[in-house]
Amino acid sequence: MFVRILGLSAVASAIAVFFACSPPPPQICPNGMWPYDDMTSVPLDTVLEIRIGEPLPHDVPPLDLGIHLRNAQGPVALSFEVDAAEGLIRATPAEPLLPGEDYWLSGIDWHELDLVHPHWWPGRDFGRDHVEISFSTGGTPSYLGTAALGDGQRVMVFSEAVDPDSLADHLRWVGPESTAATDTGEAPESRQPHTLAARVEGPFFGQSHMIVVQGPPRGAEDYQLEATEGVISEDGALVRFDGPGGHTYTEYGESFQTRQLSSAVLPRFRGEPFCASLLW
Repeated sequence: MFVRILGLSAVASAIAVFFACSPPPPQICPNGMWPYDDMTSVPLDTVLEIRIGEPLPHDVPPLDLGIHLRNAQGPVALSFEVDAAEGLIRATPAEPLLPGEDYWLSGIDWHELDLVHPHWWPGRDFGRDHVEISFSTGGTPSYLGTAALGDGQRVMVFSEAVDPDSLADHLRWVGPESTAATDTGEAPESRQPHTLAARVEGPFFGQSHMIVVQGPPRGAEDYQLEATEGVISEDGALVRFDGPGGHTYTEYGESFQTRQLSSAVLPRFRGEPFCASLLW
């Protein structure tokens, strides 16, 4: 009997060690949405999409109970199509969207549903981030933020597709004020910042509202990225930035605030599932 007790204790200890060393369950935030958050000029015939990120369980209850669209006038009726294999839910408004309106799209609260049906995806941790986004069928094309990538590259995110050529024409790196002397050896009367043209690479993963920009040249790491007035959307509208007057932008300037994005949130602007809590 004594030997048996030792054996059971050893098994219990092994099980305890196994669970203690097991990785935490992967977190799922399955509410990738299209249109993306803060998108403007959304077409009136848009079909809304909720992307789960993996196949839906076969016994999932009616998901339309947790998806809602509304505007300032109230709820908007939706019809649904579910592609379980692709983990995709398509929601079509009963009537075309109204022009110049703001809309709010609420995703499924998977956290609450999993409390009732924990067998759907066993061993998963459901996050609750970004279950509601807003978009507009009108609005002004706007700059939403910049995310840093590797090798000094950056991704500039906009509320709608922009013309990359116009961005290249109005984007530059701005350095400190010049301290160089004139040809006569005298200090210049007016010191001007040194500027370098910014190199625009093009769309990020084919998304025309996300533009990749090369970082500053070697030796100019302290330069600031600045856009001057004149950047336009693909439809020809002037893009609004966060700077004075709304149409200029300095990435690290102190005269006004800009949005610095983590590269981890970029999937959010592509309509893909994204967990904000993983950043903290």
